[in-house]
Amino acid sequence: MSEMKISLPIKPDSDVLDLLIKAKLWLAHGLSHSGELSVIDRMIAIHNYDCCIEYLLRIIIRHLEIEQLTGSNFDNPDLAWLAGEVDSFLFKEFSIRLPYFSDIKNIRRLRNNVQHGMIAPPDEINKYSTISERIFDKILFDIFGVSRDELRISSLIENSILKEHLKRAEEYLDQGKYLESIVASRDVFENILFFQIQNSSIKFDSVPAIVESASITKYGFWFFSTIASEIELLRLGIQTYKYQRFSKYIDHVPGEYWVEKSGWSYMPRPWDKRDALFCYGFVSDVAIKWQGEISPQLYSAQFDSPYKFVEDIGGVRIDERFEGGCRYSLNEGDEMYLIYVNKELKEKLNNLFDGNDYLFRSESYKEGVLENKVEYQVHLLSRNIKLFSNSPSRWEVILWFKTKPFTWKSEEFREGKLIKKSPNINEASVADLIEINPTIINEELAQKIILLRDQKGKISSEDDLKGIKNITKVQIKFLADLTCI
Repeated sequence: MSEMKISLPIKPDSDVLDLLIKAKLWLAHGLSHSGELSVIDRMIAIHNYDCCIEYLLRIIIRHLEIEQLTGSNFDNPDLAWLAGEVDSFLFKEFSIRLPYFSDIKNIRRLRNNVQHGMIAPPDEINKYSTISERIFDKILFDIFGVSRDELRISSLIENSILKEHLKRAEEYLDQGKYLESIVASRDVFENILFFQIQNSSIKFDSVPAIVESASITKYGFWFFSTIASEIELLRLGIQTYKYQRFSKYIDHVPGEYWVEKSGWSYMPRPWDKRDALFCYGFVSDVAIKWQGEISPQLYSAQFDSPYKFVEDIGGVRIDERFEGGCRYSLNEGDEMYLIYVNKELKEKLNNLFDGNDYLFRSESYKEGVLENKVEYQVHLLSRNIKLFSNSPSRWEVILWFKTKPFTWKSEEFREGKLIKKSPNINEASVADLIEINPTIINEELAQKIILLRDQKGKISSEDDLKGIKNITKVQIKFLADLTCI
């Protein structure tokens, strides 16, 4: 082996830096468990410290190319042997020793007692937390010339919103601003949930049942919403007890850190590093897990649709909203909208009231030219609005309304000129009525409708149509939903 001409520390390249950040994840996960009192948490903590140290030693081997330089094979899983080989190399080539060599061996011994000897780790787990942090920080400084603060887990996150919030959580943690760090961790988690439900059939399929249950009992909406949320947490692989502890911290965040909150639980002691570390470790784990499990895009290329849709209810435009949401067509002319809105749109929707009638309008444009316009009257059954995330501020809105019969007006345009409009049932010809749906409205029924019109003067309700012999409920529904009077 030729004499090395370089000296330590050697700054890591991007690949090694990425590995060091992952080693920090092991450490952070262990620290988040070390504050717990249960035996299981102490077991998890000591395993994470052991994994972090072994991972770090193997990064050193790659970083300094020890295998290539020595011709040795480092597949041996024994940590004491591995540490000894790295220590010998460092002393021979750089005249330095692997820091805390005896502590490294003690942590492996303790981990073996837990895993192989079924011996519970000691109560003083914080002692090993401190030792593990010192080992990590010293190796970073001596070998890589970086500090732990420079290893940002946020740098592994691809989503720009999550990255920014997680970065703030890290910065506040470093500055000792523990409450602010917890608030940033909350923002990370809320945004993960929002992105998670964008492709969630569980979320979208449960909305009608949730809203309809609320019409039966005032507690139904919150009860079934909680169930749907719990299922989403399971999909994220979140352990219930960790989420419950995280939620308790968030419940104690003072009202001034919320976009909309009237009360909170008072924290009877100062916020400390243990609190912030747990919240940061929790959301870091969830963010990494979510990123690793999201489905790849079906289309690699981005393209702009030539179509634009403008929708409003009661004069409030609801097409200007966050990505996501769903529209439901239910039985008996009921419709629901699940949308996510900003503060401005939320306040406008607050001016709509349950039990009132409103005009619903929808227009579609192709390359800026109007192609279709639809409007009809709706009866607003319920309007459920709740804060979903604080940064950015998002509210989840569910509108449930019933279409009023004989209010449908549809117009089609070509090159900006009107070419076709839906029929008025009291003015339509036989051909106009059949065109509504030829498989549902046949010529015989159309003739009967015109005869009824001649006899009554005009049709004004579904009850009038029920007087036509052999007319079906389906036929009445099509006529009521797709014509006006």
